[in-house]
Amino acid sequence: MRIIPFLFFQACVLSTAFAQTEGDPPLPPAVSDSIIYDPLTIEEYPVFPGGTDAMMKYLASNIKYPGFCKEMGISGKVFIEFIVEKDGSVSNVYVRKGVAACPAMDKEAVRAIKTFPKWKPGMQNGKPVRTKMIIPVSFKLMGIEQGTLSSYPGGSDSLQLFIKKNLQYPKKAQKNNIEGGVAIKLVVDKTGKVKDVQYMHNPNPELAKEAVRIGKLIKKINPAKDPKGNPIDSDFVFVVKFELGDK
Repeated sequence: MRIIPFLFFQACVLSTAFAQTEGDPPLPPAVSDSIIYDPLTIEEYPVFPGGTDAMMKYLASNIKYPGFCKEMGISGKVFIEFIVEKDGSVSNVYVRKGVAACPAMDKEAVRAIKTFPKWKPGMQNGKPVRTKMIIPVSFKLMGIEQGTLSSYPGGSDSLQLFIKKNLQYPKKAQKNNIEGGVAIKLVVDKTGKVKDVQYMHNPNPELAKEAVRIGKLIKKINPAKDPKGNPIDSDFVFVVKFELGDK
């Protein structure tokens, strides 16, 4: 299926679900240089020049879809957290939640947010304050006509259970406290049969070898379909995570 790359960016201010967890004490009303405010608890929250629509247009014109991710058909959403300072500048930009299959998306989203022009800062008691913001940036590949992507039988939760059940943490990597994620690509024919297994990047040889072994255990994938509903050859990409804390 011929895919034409198209970027769609979603940007909005999230609620206190990320900024302030349930049970936290309320932010003090006094204005202090050291306090970082939740935008929903102050009198006036920060505003990007021209508003949210202008911010979305800014991202659309300044973010470049990472070439490797585009070629592999990877899409995803990166949640970026940052602080709007009292002078409206942006600081402390980092990834709150990224795309494991394509770390380049995380880096690109951070790069673009760091280029933001000055905002109208948040206000409390008539004075500008430091305000924490979280913006989700979505990377999507869109075609003129839409089909259906390949998928794991039972969905992503079933895939994670399969990985957890079969994963054997390499002893050498475990001894050296090596963690990471290995993106695996399955080459799938139109019947859903897995024809080949490849790793897309290699943080560590032992981790990559084990991730490929896991991929080879998967024999069947729901094949992708063209806009008319006909099964087609495709790729299925997923990530095998190695985390010692879960062992």
